Amino acid sequence: MSTKRNFAGVFLLLSCLSLAAAVTPDLTIQLWPEEPPGITRATGPEIKLQNRPRPFYQLTQIAEPRLEIFIPKEIQANGTAILVCPGGGMQRLAYEHEGLEVAQWLNANGILAGVLKYRVPGPAKSGAIDAQRALSLMRQRASDWSMDVSSVGILGFSAGGEIGTWLLTHPTTRLYDPVDDSDQISIRPSFAGLIYSGGLLDYRTKQLKPEFADNIKAGLPPVFLAHAFNDGCQNSLSLALALKQAGVPTELHLYQDGGHGFGARSTGVPVSSWKSRFIEWLDTNGHMDPSGGRQYIRALSKAIENKQSIPSLQRFLPNADLMDAYRIQNHLVRERIGKDGIGGFKGAAASVAAQQSLGIDGPLVGILPATGKIPFNKDLTFKLSQTGPMAIETEVGYRIAVDISYEVLTDEQARDAVSAIVPVIELPTQHPPGTEGSPALNMAASNIGSFQYIIGEDLDPTSVDPDAWTLKLSRDKKSMHEIKGRSAHGGQYHNLRKIMNQLTRNGHTLPAGTLIISGALGGVHPAVPGHYRAAFGTETVIDFRIED
Repeated sequence: MSTKRNFAGVFLLLSCLSLAAAVTPDLTIQLWPEEPPGITRATGPEIKLQNRPRPFYQLTQIAEPRLEIFIPKEIQANGTAILVCPGGGMQRLAYEHEGLEVAQWLNANGILAGVLKYRVPGPAKSGAIDAQRALSLMRQRASDWSMDVSSVGILGFSAGGEIGTWLLTHPTTRLYDPVDDSDQISIRPSFAGLIYSGGLLDYRTKQLKPEFADNIKAGLPPVFLAHAFNDGCQNSLSLALALKQAGVPTELHLYQDGGHGFGARSTGVPVSSWKSRFIEWLDTNGHMDPSGGRQYIRALSKAIENKQSIPSLQRFLPNADLMDAYRIQNHLVRERIGKDGIGGFKGAAASVAAQQSLGIDGPLVGILPATGKIPFNKDLTFKLSQTGPMAIETEVGYRIAVDISYEVLTDEQARDAVSAIVPVIELPTQHPPGTEGSPALNMAASNIGSFQYIIGEDLDPTSVDPDAWTLKLSRDKKSMHEIKGRSAHGGQYHNLRKIMNQLTRNGHTLPAGTLIISGALGGVHPAVPGHYRAAFGTETVIDFRIED
């Protein structure tokens, strides 16, 4: 390594330390009104450790735990907040480089940071008690700091990772008896980042401690893990394996070098890239969405519940583009139906004319909830008094043969990835049309997916040419439309490829067996009472009735 590079690294380190030393919290909150519950081994007062050679300072004898709040600049703030738990082996607190410096980095990314000064020396469970209390207090003050209460996570380092694992595995079980109204507020972290965690394993069995292992089950918050291979990474590896077996969404980064205690500082090895990976992971899970987008979701949800017109995304995000709209869609879907509730995906605006009218160069995409799937039977009846206004669309559906999370390069590859052709009638809810902003942006952001869709039997794709298929729809024996599948822009498999690539670009993995419907062919018809018949070539007929 050159002298020049060494000097640059030293300068960066000194700059980081001087900044950290100068930063002060915007607010300090005492966690407990009286004696804290749990075991306290600290005698106080808090002291800064001397004569312990480290390139950062540490604190100990913290008998009165506190929460220090660091608020990002208003122009950067996105609404996400993180409770930061420094490490220190439950004897000390690495307050400077795993607290202050981390808070600065989070603030620079628009995230509010609450640095926890939990009790040390003391057992990890007492630190977890302090952390649960701190999480509730942060949510209680959410409106004061423009926080999104559904986006409050924890980031723990070393022993702080053990505290974070307590919170992760006990999301609804408070570890102490409530002391006031603050303890009625949720202690469930929205997500957990655990960085070079220690203390997760029983030293005798080398297995996860029972207090963690016995509480790892489906439904826990998403988890991000980072560790260096030349450190005690068996802690993170064992936790990751247990989370995998339970089906908990988890991302693990294991680096060849890095040792222990690198915090948020830059290094000459890839381990410091964990910060970028963590922000990307937060982004994938919707926690980096701009505050205007979150405000739009609240307005949209209210409009849907009250059967009002869809609000304009551009009123909340004036410079929004289509990818911004899809970020909002993903956030909305996570809140309303969750990942496990996705029943499939759809395209919209399949025809050339529809795309031209919306000013787009490909189909829009949306999410189908699993609860909306209706297998065809001969006695299907829908009552408008129960469903509210809806539309009727005939569509070609495709069953995907393999997991796809990447770009499909040709129309032939899209065709080869199909295991079945599926006749589909989509029955999307009709909302009063909005008059502001871009219709394409509003459609995408509000999730153009249907909450009801009828599916016929799977057909062998080698026996059906979806381009040549004739789709007919009639009501009370009067024709409503008759159209070929090839009316989709570029043909059915070209349209399917566009849909698949937009979905994977939006961050979706398309599991094997996924249903994708291609977009309305023949127009969108408002549902009125009558007997409907949809014919898909000569292979399938779907009949259903609509009543008032």
